[in-house]
Amino acid sequence: MDCGSSAPDTTLNSTPDHVIWAYLAADLPSVLTIQSGQIVQIDTVSHQGITSDQDPVKFFGDYGIPAD
Repeated sequence: MDCGSSAPDTTLNSTPDHVIWAYLAADLPSVLTIQSGQIVQIDTVSHQGITSDQDPVKFFGDYGIPAD
């Protein structure tokens, strides 16, 4: 995380309820509301390196990321 000299006011974690694969639809409900000027840390998950014929649980597990 690099927020300069300021710590984030809140963090949006990557959870199954917040992660979207392959698209962002304009009609999705907000998962976080902030005030102007607040600093937010957003955790993300990347599919970089994984293809549709690979098991994502095994792929991420090989890097120490548990299935849950």
